[in-house]
Amino acid sequence: MPFAPIPREKILGVIEKLGPVQPIDIRREIKEGDSMLIGAMLSEMAANGIVAISKTKRGGSPFYYDPRHPEALAKAASALGEKDRRTFAFLQEQGVVREDALEPLTRVSLGNIPDFSRRFTVALNGVETAFWRYYLISEDEAKARAMPVVEEKPAAVVVPAVAAPVAVSNVETEAKATEKPKKASRKRAPSVKRAKKVESAVAQTTIAPVTDVFADRTKAYFKTGTVSEMMILKPEAELSCVHTVAGPHGTLHTFVYASAKKLTEKMVLAQLLIARGKGMPLLVLSTEDTSKKLTEFFDETPNVHHARI
Repeated sequence: MPFAPIPREKILGVIEKLGPVQPIDIRREIKEGDSMLIGAMLSEMAANGIVAISKTKRGGSPFYYDPRHPEALAKAASALGEKDRRTFAFLQEQGVVREDALEPLTRVSLGNIPDFSRRFTVALNGVETAFWRYYLISEDEAKARAMPVVEEKPAAVVVPAVAAPVAVSNVETEAKATEKPKKASRKRAPSVKRAKKVESAVAQTTIAPVTDVFADRTKAYFKTGTVSEMMILKPEAELSCVHTVAGPHGTLHTFVYASAKKLTEKMVLAQLLIARGKGMPLLVLSTEDTSKKLTEFFDETPNVHHARI
């Protein structure tokens, strides 16, 4: 005998009482119906904007909540992992936090709880400074809180996280220009030629050369599957690729970053952002042992792995 449809008002009444729920919670509360039928009704209600679906999951399933009462969504934070729960509590207490003042694990964790965290930037002297705000704080209010913090911090330490190599290059260029201003101003044509050579050299690094010992060493690490999208970031020292392997549950694609240099948190976090942008787990390969802090990062961060080659 098929289950009779449950009135929407009854489902909304449970959501109003309990907050974020899953179909099984509604069935237990009203003691009738079928979880699959309730799930189908919730999906239809979500498509019509009557309820909203969380990104936070419990047992692989999302929560449904009343979009008119976003504050109730905070109850779903209890379904987060231990590290993400601590990050949620920290952000809830602080309201607004500056990204470059946080530990790498906390920055990654903030990206793992999109229901409760919102990233925004504040411009100061042409430099975009990143912050995170608690989801119930509006962006205007968050920027008002962030501005005094930014202004109090010396501009000299406000640098983009990936700008260090460029900054060094700029300092060296300015120093050379100061030492030999006349020579630089007289010979503009050769400078253009040199710039073109540099651009050509940079362009060539994005294509895997025919022979690269480190690339061959990286490929040899994988005993099964295929390696594609190989990009040589630095010849014989640094590269990225995608490893694809077929398994019993489907094809798995993994974004791979390999380095013959000493790994740093900044290097790994930059590659983690790329991997997440591709929707893939990250595998970091290195020729050297990692620091204790990085080892803990690899152990505690989901979908991030490390191996020696």
